[in-house]
Amino acid sequence: MTSAVASVSTGERVVWDAASGARLLKLISSNEPPLDPEIPAILDVLSALDATFQSEALSARRAELRSVLSPLRRLPPALLAEIFRIVIPPKDTESRLDLEFSIASAPWVFTHVCARWRSVAICTQSLWSHVAVVFFAEADSTPYPPQLLAMHLERGNNFAVNFQGWQDLPLEPQRRVFELLVQHAENWVELFVVLTQALVPTFNTLRGRLARLQKVRLEWSGSHSPSAEDPFSVQCLEDAPCLSEVRILNDDDLVPTPFNFANLTWYSLDAPWRTHVEILKAASTLETAYIHIDFDSNWPDWTESVREIIRMPRLRRLYVSDAGILDHLDAPVITDIALRTGGDEPQFLAGITSFVDRSARGSVPTIKSIRIAGIPAQRGIVSFFEKFSTVEEWRLIFDTNVNPDASWQEIRAIFDLLKSSTLLQTLHLRRIFLLIHDSNYLDWASFLGMVCARVQDARVPLDRVELVTQVQADGDTSRQIGQELAYLRESHDLQYVYTDGDQEHTSAGSVGDKWLFYDSL
Repeated sequence: MTSAVASVSTGERVVWDAASGARLLKLISSNEPPLDPEIPAILDVLSALDATFQSEALSARRAELRSVLSPLRRLPPALLAEIFRIVIPPKDTESRLDLEFSIASAPWVFTHVCARWRSVAICTQSLWSHVAVVFFAEADSTPYPPQLLAMHLERGNNFAVNFQGWQDLPLEPQRRVFELLVQHAENWVELFVVLTQALVPTFNTLRGRLARLQKVRLEWSGSHSPSAEDPFSVQCLEDAPCLSEVRILNDDDLVPTPFNFANLTWYSLDAPWRTHVEILKAASTLETAYIHIDFDSNWPDWTESVREIIRMPRLRRLYVSDAGILDHLDAPVITDIALRTGGDEPQFLAGITSFVDRSARGSVPTIKSIRIAGIPAQRGIVSFFEKFSTVEEWRLIFDTNVNPDASWQEIRAIFDLLKSSTLLQTLHLRRIFLLIHDSNYLDWASFLGMVCARVQDARVPLDRVELVTQVQADGDTSRQIGQELAYLRESHDLQYVYTDGDQEHTSAGSVGDKWLFYDSL
């Protein structure tokens, strides 16, 4: 291409020479970047156009030529791929827009812009590593077409698979796409699966094929109760040697689901005490545990079946559904304890005190965070504050939908307690996290008063606060909270997070699950 790529006539029509004009028209009609030697010639054409009188046709031609010189066309493929990765929704998204198939969503949308984008997208395996196939109950939902799912799987690797079946929907479409996913099971590294009982045989064919699987979350849709006539179980996880994180929610029916815990660092399970004991005794690498006792035939005397104390050398984070669990554990490096209470804080307080003393063995306790969910009562919370006054982080989750009137009274009482002169002198509170499942009746003035009192404590000032609500407050209130917290950030270096209602990719409930170690961090 020469500098005389085009000439401008006295009319409104640009005349291109045959060879260079064809090349320029190709650049204009595609997203291909110009070669470095071609750029001066294109600039010459732009200069020629700028020197002519204004007209609609010439303005359109200028815009076309400037688009040819756009920096976006010259982005290196690696940088373009990184931009694509940023646009991909997070793997743990709960948004239906993210989970439901759409050809107009990432990563498919990248393949329809231009040939260059398509090539970069198809060749970037990490864009295709997250596979979500969710069967929604709603009639207007769009299932993942099997042909496109097969293409998706061919393009990716190291898959994080999200498959959610639905008991009340036809089985065959679910089985068909599940079998497509199973064909690539050797490349699964993460799995979130909602099974129906009818899909268990297919799932169990994976035994011995999950050599790379590291994280698994298993839940159920519909009835899944084993019986004498059909004593089914999930067997494929027992031979998955790399499992490090496991969450199994049995819900109403216990399904035997043995899994490999040679490299286990986190698990969350509702099961009989004996099942937990088997895991705790064998999983020497365990760092986080969500222990929920359920399905125990000798309830409430479930601890009678196993009386020994289990030493957990690496356990740092622990949730227990019953205070009695703590009588059987010894965790010398424990830092975070979580529980759910219904006003029975004194029972938990005694169990935690004994557990911490046993684990510390006369040295200084290592507890850094205590997390209490359910319906925390002011009387019980003050006992915790008094006993563990050196703990710097507290997380409180209020299930206000259970008993709204009582819950809001307790919340206000706890706020007042936290700004009382007595606690200001004794409590070493530096970080407080609050999750409230409603916000319509939250006493914002009391909340802000508590935060201000703790921030201005000259002895141990509060340096971080998080407030998460599931129901969005009205606009004026939300703005006021944001403005007040922003002021405290500027004046006192307060770090804050204010999540007002469920967010784009996640929910307040999911935040609470992570705080309590029910879901991975």
